[in-house]
Amino acid sequence: MTSANYSGPLTTTGAARSGDGAARSSHGAARSSHGAAQGGRDDSLARLTLKLDAAVTGPNGLAYLALAQFLDSFLGLDAALLYPVGAFLLLYAAAVQFTATRPRVARPALAAIITANLLWTVLSLTLAATDALSATTAGTVWVVLQGLVVAGFAGVQWVALGRLRHTGSGSAG
Repeated sequence: MTSANYSGPLTTTGAARSGDGAARSSHGAARSSHGAAQGGRDDSLARLTLKLDAAVTGPNGLAYLALAQFLDSFLGLDAALLYPVGAFLLLYAAAVQFTATRPRVARPALAAIITANLLWTVLSLTLAATDALSATTAGTVWVVLQGLVVAGFAGVQWVALGRLRHTGSGSAG
């Protein structure tokens, strides 16, 4: 991006064109930081929350698969339910990790993950409130806590999505 085709706050000033080294240096530094925000975007919060989400979701899914019979008796959640949920969680964790490790965190992918997390939260809390799973007390507490953790991920991911909107190229700001 050159000053010839860009007339924003980082356009080269007359002082810089006339040879004032201090003005030129400060504009160069500002342009560099602006370029980092435009090109690389500040997606560190998005990456962090996505990686944490995957790091929690993957082992949870693995536990559902490996310990379904034990969890059936302890939580009162039927093993026939835990197997497909565990498989789903492993695949979901892989997709979330994949999104976190792309060169740029895609806003549509992050929005989809937020939506899925919110749906999981609503479903978890609804199932717990209606006792639809006939879970033990420990199982009901587990479902509620899991829903709240997922809601926390969705909330921080929502903040990260807002940051991507404000710093991403082509955003309306």
